[in-house]
Amino acid sequence: VDTNHILFDNQTYILTLDVVDIMDGEKTIENVKLNNESVAKVEDTYNVNVDFVNQHITTQEEAYADINISKVLNNNTGVEIDITQFEFGLYEGQEEVATTNVGEDGQATIRLEYTSDDLDFSSEDTNVFAYTLKEIVPNEAGEGMDYSELVYDVIVTISKGVHGTLTSQVEIKLNEETVRVAEFTNTYTIKEPANATIEGTKKYSKADGTTIEDASGFTFELYEANSSFEITNPNSPVTATSDTNGNFAFPEMEYETAGNRYYVVKEKAGTNPAITYSNTEYRVTVNVKDGGSGKLVAETTINEVGGNN
Repeated sequence: VDTNHILFDNQTYILTLDVVDIMDGEKTIENVKLNNESVAKVEDTYNVNVDFVNQHITTQEEAYADINISKVLNNNTGVEIDITQFEFGLYEGQEEVATTNVGEDGQATIRLEYTSDDLDFSSEDTNVFAYTLKEIVPNEAGEGMDYSELVYDVIVTISKGVHGTLTSQVEIKLNEETVRVAEFTNTYTIKEPANATIEGTKKYSKADGTTIEDASGFTFELYEANSSFEITNPNSPVTATSDTNGNFAFPEMEYETAGNRYYVVKEKAGTNPAITYSNTEYRVTVNVKDGGSGKLVAETTINEVGGNN
């Protein structure tokens, strides 16, 4: 019988009894107890029952080791970044053992499987495997993403019990300190902001439609607004004045984060009673988005809303 795969019952039974002399040298048994519990006597007989249960253990020939990874992405730019793009590699020396990408929750697990073919218990009851874990930086990594340079040490210990059962233990270390999860932090920053200039032209004419050559001196106001084009800074617009040809431009605006900006442009009515000033309103949307490699670009859309020119 192969006793290496048998789990023996460790139950202990203690049987006590009294042997009593009776007439003519005969003896009888009384006060029979099993583990200090009295045993009932049935028809002058004590029936004592003890049970031993042994278990046969099937050898577990496989063991698994799970290495947990977490990705933290610092991104205050307004740019949407697919976190599942980040990839990690596990290495034994210089040899790549496994790779994985994190899920949408920024988490991932590398599962290693060990079989009897991978293990040698001829001299020791344990097999120890040493790995390193790090982030894989893409060959065409953009300048805006700062990738983690952390390297974790991963120690996997596979042990064999007396009954042939394999167990695994995973230890993840960073600078000799044991951690539960290998956490990598990346930071996305804008290396080059976007710029936009809102420009316009003043059309200046007589009542009969004849163009007046000098269209200088007219003032225009740029207001910040919300997405419904409701003005949010009514008392502090940015102003611009037209030149001789009627052209005007507001100061260039710089954007360091992605997203939409909204503005309203109006002409500021002057005091010359001979001039009918325009009450046309323009709604401006500046869409700032990632142009790649940490560089923002701005696209401007202008819509006219009623009024006269």
